[in-house]
Amino acid sequence: MIAAELITNTIPALQPSDTVEQALNLMHEFHLTELPIVINQKSAGLLHEEDIQDVDLNSVISSYLPLAEQVQVKAEDFFLTALKIMQQRKLS
Repeated sequence: MIAAELITNTIPALQPSDTVEQALNLMHEFHLTELPIVINQKSAGLLHEEDIQDVDLNSVISSYLPLAEQVQVKAEDFFLTALKIMQQRKLS
């Protein structure tokens, strides 16, 4: 099995124009502590809940792009590569 076979559209992605409040609501709804930020259908990184806990809820996600963790797995990588990265970075 390769990493591409693990891809799902059930986890929402954040856009730079989304607000912190929207991000926190999605994290709560989907029981996640991080969400991907996507720009032009390309990953811009993962935004962690702890990075946006005590900020203005109306601020936009683009303000926090420098905090986004860069995590990438190639579609053709063996799925255990993706799982290893998730475990190392304690991703949910």
